Amino acid sequence: MTKRLLKFEGASCGACKSAQSLLDSIDAPIEKIDVGESPHLAAQYDIGGIPTFILLDGDDTELDRMIGYNPNRSSELLNLVNKLKTI
Repeated sequence: MTKRLLKFEGASCGACKSAQSLLDSIDAPIEKIDVGESPHLAAQYDIGGIPTFILLDGDDTELDRMIGYNPNRSSELLNLVNKLKTI
């Protein structure tokens, strides 16, 4: 089964947009979830701040989580994305 990377975000979240620019530049496969439109998923995954990135394995077990983003954390986000590619 394939790993998935979820990104919990909000429409007016500047950090979410900044992170998305980085993800777009590397064409990262990511599932974006707006917490305002899907509060049940935000509750299910215990989202306390945005953006939150959650790496899931093929059985939807959480492997890693990153809460928040700023450009100083770019390498941390890229490492999370790279985990998608490892078996």
